Amino acid sequence: MSDETSVEKPARFYATEPLPEGSVFRKCGEDFTMQAKDMDPAEFAGREAQLDQIIRILGRRTKANPVILGDAGVGKTFLVRCLAWKIVQRQVPAWLAGRKVIRTSFFDIHAATGSAGYEFNAYMRKLKEVLEEATNTPVVLFLDELHTLRQFEVSNNVIRPYLAEGRLKLIGATTTEEFHRLLGREDALLRRFQPVFLPEPDGPALSTIIASECRRLAGYYSVAYDPGLPEYALRLANEYLPFRRQPDKTIDILEQAFVNAAAQNKACGEPEARTAITELTGIPDPGLAAEHERTTGLERALNARVLGQEEVIHTLCRRLMVTRNRMQLNPERPLAAFLCTGPSGVGKTELAKALARFTTGSEDNLVRIDMSVHKTLFSLLGRPGGGTAENPDFLPPLTMELRRRPFGVLLLDEFEKAEGEVWLAFLQAFDYGRLTDLQGNVLHLGAYVVLMTCNIGFEKGAGEDTRVFGFTSEAADNWRSMASEARKAVEAKFRKEFLGRLDGVLVFRPLNSKVVEGLIRQKTQALERLIGKKLELEPGVVELVRGRGFSRVYGARPLNGAIDSIIGQALAELKMTEAWQHAKTIRISLEGETAKARVKN
Repeated sequence: MSDETSVEKPARFYATEPLPEGSVFRKCGEDFTMQAKDMDPAEFAGREAQLDQIIRILGRRTKANPVILGDAGVGKTFLVRCLAWKIVQRQVPAWLAGRKVIRTSFFDIHAATGSAGYEFNAYMRKLKEVLEEATNTPVVLFLDELHTLRQFEVSNNVIRPYLAEGRLKLIGATTTEEFHRLLGREDALLRRFQPVFLPEPDGPALSTIIASECRRLAGYYSVAYDPGLPEYALRLANEYLPFRRQPDKTIDILEQAFVNAAAQNKACGEPEARTAITELTGIPDPGLAAEHERTTGLERALNARVLGQEEVIHTLCRRLMVTRNRMQLNPERPLAAFLCTGPSGVGKTELAKALARFTTGSEDNLVRIDMSVHKTLFSLLGRPGGGTAENPDFLPPLTMELRRRPFGVLLLDEFEKAEGEVWLAFLQAFDYGRLTDLQGNVLHLGAYVVLMTCNIGFEKGAGEDTRVFGFTSEAADNWRSMASEARKAVEAKFRKEFLGRLDGVLVFRPLNSKVVEGLIRQKTQALERLIGKKLELEPGVVELVRGRGFSRVYGARPLNGAIDSIIGQALAELKMTEAWQHAKTIRISLEGETAKARVKN
């Protein structure tokens, strides 16, 4: 259907008239036609086919009710606004000429009752008022969030007769998943609807929509903008908001960027868009200068935090230098994907925490999944058909975590304990940066570093092979052969097609005495910052902490507890005395097997 459709001018063009004083829609509706006059037709580029389909469905004798299906953010509500614009422009057939388009929802109708809680009779009366007015006046009713029918199931029996008789022109909107979830429960009602599938826009159509939005925002905020801003915002949205859909995610960036520019009385450009990303996602600064600084300083920062693993950190940082500067052949893949093996307590998890801290600004952007708990496909990625009977909105653990944080570090701890089908599920993720859970949700990993930990090749217990734990010169002399043995063990455990999609296997060195002493210094410095005083440890104290804080089985994991029980106890006893208040330097010495803290003069 073309925009030049000729229609006879109705006797009354209700679309542009204000709602009557007694209209129920003044309390629980939004008049799209009264808002449509300022729309830019370029904003619905690429949507012409779906718009024409809606118009034709509304003209049918039966099943004359379209339901728009699409992911959140693709423009379902905006498509209905486009219909209102065409009505105002008199570019619709006679069956729509002069009609108002009114948006409402079950929640809006309930709110209009004025009841604090759910009051059945009041809600039913208000719902019937809405349906009667929509039937007896020239209105197209847009019922947004159709899936909320689950919370208002009583509405089903009230709405169905209006649809069956063809007296009501109704448009619904929801996601495809929610629509199919409703089918099993409200089949008799939903059979009255005709689906209209609205995909995410891309290519020239998306560029046209975003360019139009820039013009609209520039006019609204009276702010000029750089010509390259629309395409730059598109790139930022795709890179840093992978879980959200176009055009909504780019429009969010632009809206925030224009607000920032208007607040500073300046033109809107790339810096404002980067600031908007920081505000929307928590990423410190996605600018190229900041990215370069984080990449080049990363290896130094990680080595200062994770001691004794220089080779592992060097390999990881070289890969990140390629991906963070966008020099990889497949930019959709994760920023890095490594399998990490080594003895317990040597820094595998600590490296993941440090990486999240130094690349994203916060350890909160570490997503840790315990694969010994989520070892099956169903446990990790959910079950087909959606949630549970008790919680239909349930999301699988990995899906929920990745939606909360669209970027960061994904740590799959004790990965070897997961079942083989879980390993294979990640093949798609390591190839294309996408993983589909069993509910059909697409997870994007292109902005993640994926680290999978295990101790394959280092399973021997204490005392069985001292080479593994690094306390002898033999450990250093045989490190290469030990690493080679560990890699062979990894290859024997995992399938070739899995390992072939990784960026490599990182073999962590066992810790030696020198590294453990370095960890003690590192943690002592953290304690100094906590209490605001300088600490001096005698060699005997360091030796005692090392003896209690390092285990051939658990590595350096007991170290924090040893420092608390030895140094922390001594400091606590000193703090209970008057000498604590004026102390600047505290010396920790050993008296027998007990550490004592004294103020240094």
